[in-house]
Amino acid sequence: MSTYVTHSVEEMHVLAKAWLPEMIASKSVLLSGDLGSGKTTFVQGVGRALGVKRLIKSPTFALVHEYRVAHADVDVLVHADLYRLRDVDAATLADLGLDEALANPRALVCIEWPERMTFSVSGMTLKFSVDGRNRALIKS
Repeated sequence: MSTYVTHSVEEMHVLAKAWLPEMIASKSVLLSGDLGSGKTTFVQGVGRALGVKRLIKSPTFALVHEYRVAHADVDVLVHADLYRLRDVDAATLADLGLDEALANPRALVCIEWPERMTFSVSGMTLKFSVDGRNRALIKS
């Protein structure tokens, strides 16, 4: 387990780019933390590192956004936000299309609020916290 502190959006994006190979290898990234702690900002950095040109916004109301990418190892970035849901089981995950995304070997799936799920999903785990303008990320 390692802790990293960032002081700006740019620093958050630098971490996302640096960790991209590890994230691609794990196929999923589980992002936990309070509202406003930097989860979506980090996913924006992942998208930028993958070459996404569109603005990546929080899928809080849509629940899932997909972004096509032209990367040697990834065809699609899937960004899910489970904040508005409770007790997300396998059936709910399937309803959202996340079961197919997680099974797709050419997808990178980023899930905000994974603690809402009633089962575990393997992947890189990031925990975010905020103290003023500084954001801490714990990677495990």
